[in-house]
Amino acid sequence: MERLGFWFFIVLITLICVFGILGNILSLIVLVGKRMRSSTSIILVGLVISDIIILGSGLIINSIGMVMIRVYFQGSKTIPTFAVIVFRIFHPLKKIGEFECIPNAISQNYRFNIDSIIATVTGNLASVYITILVTVERYIAVCWPFHAKTMFTVKTSIWWTYGIIAGSVI
Repeated sequence: MERLGFWFFIVLITLICVFGILGNILSLIVLVGKRMRSSTSIILVGLVISDIIILGSGLIINSIGMVMIRVYFQGSKTIPTFAVIVFRIFHPLKKIGEFECIPNAISQNYRFNIDSIIATVTGNLASVYITILVTVERYIAVCWPFHAKTMFTVKTSIWWTYGIIAGSVI
């Protein structure tokens, strides 16, 4: 059962997050092109950015936290390569030669994980409200097509998207 949890929480979630981030980056490249300059594409850029924040935070919370906690609580003297890489990224000046530095890494990553959780909640909130904004914009475009061109211009879409992201942060 523990092995299943390792494969699910560390391997599967990490792969989903990595492929999700790559897919969103590709979507972002397409949406910021000159041909895609519309109010809908501007709103979708905000949705892509919030999704990247969610996936990046999920990658940090699930992968880094689970690997370090798993290594610490199992009492293993061997540290997986992934944990060494993560440890080097977030603690470049500390020695990793001894196992006792992993509990310090967990306690120091506590603040980092709290920030990741806040980023995830902010990204989720922004994602929900931007999806509602896309729905409203599409509803107006279908029901009142002549009013839609004046109500949802590129400039107003940028302001709405920025407002939603700012409101989500607050």
